[in-house]
Amino acid sequence: MHFNLQRRLGRVLAGILLLGSVTLTTSCASATYPIVGFYGAINDGGTFVRTVEHTPITVGERIRVTGTSWYDGTWTVLQTFPYRDPRDPQELWGYLIGPKWRGFPPGFTNDGGVPSSNKAQLQRVR
Repeated sequence: MHFNLQRRLGRVLAGILLLGSVTLTTSCASATYPIVGFYGAINDGGTFVRTVEHTPITVGERIRVTGTSWYDGTWTVLQTFPYRDPRDPQELWGYLIGPKWRGFPPGFTNDGGVPSSNKAQLQRVR
């Protein structure tokens, strides 16, 4: 219910609001979310990308991944889930995409390291 109301409001507010000299857009389709982790799925089943922020993206939707070099492209989301490592108090959100695991993009590490100038992000494609 909450998501449907949010979607309807998003359509109504999808225009541009002008407040003085500040322009705001309210389209969910243009929202981008920083990717903070990458992990391989078992049996070469794809690659998990992780965000800190819970996105409105669901299974079957298309996302655009940019800023990674190795996983850049437009992909169908095969699975979504929250994830909390017992050693880390920050919950992450995972999105399984189709490309096979090729390792961590430059600057990302197995212990959660993220490059200081992280440009990796995902965006819903409509």
